[in-house]
Amino acid sequence: MSVYIVDDDKINGIIAWLCLPRSEDLAYIVTYAGYKLPERVERERLAKEMYALNVQAFNLRYDEHYDNDFTYVSAMPTTTITAWKYLGEWLYQCDGQNTNDSPLFVLLHRLHYAMSLHIIYRQIEDGKLK
Repeated sequence: MSVYIVDDDKINGIIAWLCLPRSEDLAYIVTYAGYKLPERVERERLAKEMYALNVQAFNLRYDEHYDNDFTYVSAMPTTTITAWKYLGEWLYQCDGQNTNDSPLFVLLHRLHYAMSLHIIYRQIEDGKLK
């Protein structure tokens, strides 16, 4: 499996989506784990931890010492589907031998699963799935 570093914009997009009022019913998963998302410093901490785990997976896969800096910016919120895709991409890039059992990976894997159910239920409610 090849591994790459997920773009800062995508990680920032995930964080921005988590802060939307319509995301509150799913963001509790992250809030319950100790990230106080209304606070900028907490959003930045989560984003940087996501980036660091991605870099760790990359370095372990290629025996590298990549340590490029991550830049957190308050991004424009994205749609639920786009945030779900970004998070799925991040999970895939971090799914390595020594990274997929980290508390952050497990936490965000749970969030991704909950987002999947949320998307399916919304499609059913909207009559797009039967």
